[in-house]
Amino acid sequence: MSSVSVVRKTAILAAVSALCVARPARAWSPAVNYALNCQGCHLADGSATPDLVPPLQGSVGRLVHVPEGRAYLVRLPNVASTTLSDAETAELLNWVVERFGAGERPREFAPFTAAEVALRAFRRVSLAPGARETVALEVPIAELAFYDEAASAWRVDELAYTVHVGTSSRDLPLSATLEVRARQ
Repeated sequence: MSSVSVVRKTAILAAVSALCVARPARAWSPAVNYALNCQGCHLADGSATPDLVPPLQGSVGRLVHVPEGRAYLVRLPNVASTTLSDAETAELLNWVVERFGAGERPREFAPFTAAEVALRAFRRVSLAPGARETVALEVPIAELAFYDEAASAWRVDELAYTVHVGTSSRDLPLSATLEVRARQ
């Protein structure tokens, strides 16, 4: 191997390394996040993996018509346990709805938000069959806040938040809606 070839390969390696290091933490587009986090099962075109996962085409757009369908998409195991930030997860879900369900989604479709996909409290409880236990989870109001750049302040929107309870992120049969209102 000639010294020119070695220098060229070293320069290419250095350039690639610099790009990797210089890349900001939140740099991936929803399309790339789909490829990295979803495409292994749903494939590039959103089709099904037989006997494993259903297709996104023909279903995801219909699911967002009702609150229960939106909640279902958010609590899917690979969505609920993703390493993406809440904002990236919301962007990814919106991209999936646009890409694979645009023809079926409602005209008044409200995009997923970071607040909608966020896990705010968690507690593991082990119970013997037939046993009962009351579990209290506190979610400080600050956990629901977001930074409003236009106002240069933290803000909490008056919204209805859905709380899901179950045995795992794959099994969340119980839910309740909590209203957040401004103090009077």
